[in-house]
Amino acid sequence: MAFIVSLVVLVFALVLSVVAGLAFAPLFGQAVTDGGTIDQTAISEDDPGVAAFGMLASAYFIGGTLLGLWALAQGIVATVTKRGRAFGIVAMALAVATPVISFVVFYAVTFASAPEIFSKIG
Repeated sequence: MAFIVSLVVLVFALVLSVVAGLAFAPLFGQAVTDGGTIDQTAISEDDPGVAAFGMLASAYFIGGTLLGLWALAQGIVATVTKRGRAFGIVAMALAVATPVISFVVFYAVTFASAPEIFSKIG
């Protein structure tokens, strides 16, 4: 069970990282090209992208954290009690690696979606 939950959390985190990276790229690109500032008046409160980004970030942090911790704890229990030791070890590894993988994917998508960042840096 821990393996399945950790695998679901990994897929969930990757999908949300890609979507959040695509949503965040325009703001990040604007901040880089405008000297590190974002014109907050240009962001509409009624913009569905802003609301979607906020909801996705909340779902990712709350849901991913809770399910990831549960998968980690369940993997530890499975490994210690020798019930599904191999799946428990893989579940623990996935639960620990998922935030790192998600972080890398988020920034890779963000940088790939906003090529003006590289022209400003270089």
